[in-house]
Amino acid sequence: MAGASHLAIAMLLNKQGARLELQGNFSAALALYDRSLALRRRVLGDNHPLVAQSLNNIGCMLLQLGDLTRALALIEDALEIWLQTLGPWHFEIAKGLCNLGTLYGELRDYRKAAALYQEAINMSRDTLGDNHSFVVNLESALNEVLLASDVAPEPLPAADDCGP
Repeated sequence: MAGASHLAIAMLLNKQGARLELQGNFSAALALYDRSLALRRRVLGDNHPLVAQSLNNIGCMLLQLGDLTRALALIEDALEIWLQTLGPWHFEIAKGLCNLGTLYGELRDYRKAAALYQEAINMSRDTLGDNHSFVVNLESALNEVLLASDVAPEPLPAADDCGP
């Protein structure tokens, strides 16, 4: 029974962390996310979807804060756990791919970001349909990355450079 109560506490810590994150209190949110992760690891071990959820939450918050290196490691770890425990076609995988796409967009690796978004779109369309808000948001994110990756057109010649 102690394990179940620890998991309930971890869930509450996670929800409180999400609330604080939404309010912009990132340091307090991170502390709660860390406590939730520690409890989940202690009860469930390192390779469990709820542990991955905690890693992903921390990684996404670090992404918002601009700590891209730490965010990348945590989101990749979460995605790997989800792949191992849930299989390749679970909705959490699509969310993880989306988070990585966002991160690679921030790193200006637009080719990688676009590939991750496209993979998430392909997965999500099969299960959610074309008009689901998650799919629509992924398509929007993909379009933003594709626009950001375009090479700017060359400037027009100055007026005095023009011919007769």
